[in-house]
Amino acid sequence: MIYVRNDSLDPYFNLALEEFFLTRPDLSEKDDVNAKSCLEIELANEPILLLWQNAPTVVVGGRQNTLEEINLPFIEERKINVVRRTTGGGAVYHDLGNLNYSFIVPDATRLAPSSSPRFSSIPSSVNVLHTPSETRVPTLTDSFRLLSQPVVDTLRSWNLSAELSGRNDITVDGRKISGSAQARKNGKTLHHGTLLFDSNLDDVAAALRVDPEKFRSKAVASVRSRVANIAEFLPENERFGLIERFKTDLLARLEKTQRVVAREIKESELTQIQRLRAQKYATWDWNFGASPRFQFRSSRRFDWGKFELAFDVVRGRIERAQIFGDFFALDDLSPLLSRLIGTPFERGALLANITEPLLRQSLPFLSQADFVELALNAAPSIHPKTTCDTK
Repeated sequence: MIYVRNDSLDPYFNLALEEFFLTRPDLSEKDDVNAKSCLEIELANEPILLLWQNAPTVVVGGRQNTLEEINLPFIEERKINVVRRTTGGGAVYHDLGNLNYSFIVPDATRLAPSSSPRFSSIPSSVNVLHTPSETRVPTLTDSFRLLSQPVVDTLRSWNLSAELSGRNDITVDGRKISGSAQARKNGKTLHHGTLLFDSNLDDVAAALRVDPEKFRSKAVASVRSRVANIAEFLPENERFGLIERFKTDLLARLEKTQRVVAREIKESELTQIQRLRAQKYATWDWNFGASPRFQFRSSRRFDWGKFELAFDVVRGRIERAQIFGDFFALDDLSPLLSRLIGTPFERGALLANITEPLLRQSLPFLSQADFVELALNAAPSIHPKTTCDTK
């Protein structure tokens, strides 16, 4: 197994790092004169382990409507990052009290049968997940169970009653401390999960809270669970340095059954990861524009009447716009509505298109600030707000 060290706190970089190692066909560097070719070739198809953290970030599932999952006013006020991952499942909040783990392994859809000793030996299963003679295709539950088990076993070694719950959660005393997700590509499986050690649970709740009445879509919605920090279940004198302690204990547990080779990210890899970060994970098109089609409504009552906006948004752009209310307009609203069609559903574009002169033509009593505040109750800024180091 290769343990790739990564100290970046930048969520856009960290998700690009995962995708790079998932999609790359091998890890050999035969053209590197300083590399030990035999070792590099031997490591080419080894499983990969990543342990990483993000600065405060909401990570939404690959098939979710980002705007349905986030509390945008809170996120903008606190300068919390928002990024979409490739795997399914629900939105999660990361901060420095949370540790993320990622296993990238030979395709877990070809795991050994449950009757096989190797299938029941979890650490070995992380290392070698199938043999040509074993033909049973397991369920996703099998895959999640196998790849979560080393984490569960490490927590149990701390005398915690950790157990798998449902398909993709880990709980302690019935409270969720971890959720996981998976993706498959190039004959490999990415299994990654969160671990709440000492996160700000008030921020977890606030960042993910949104008014469900504002949206109508068929996107996958998050299921809110009763979460807890691992620190809550430990004596006070054992709560210091939990994340580093967990890393050490997990690696030691894996090393009991297989060789674990630790290494840094190579410069040649870093260039490609940075490019993927810039071209995909740090873009508005990926994080918001890739959301499924949805409808958004927002309304407010002013002293001159009720004013309501309704948008149909497809691939992040406004396809249809309507204005409702019991107010009196001076002129036809069509010029205002037509300026909205095709506009990216984000702050910069809306500010540029809905100007004071345009509003004065039909709605002189509505300021640009009021209009934009109504619309931007859900529309995000176009640029990621990360100030994190990217290595």
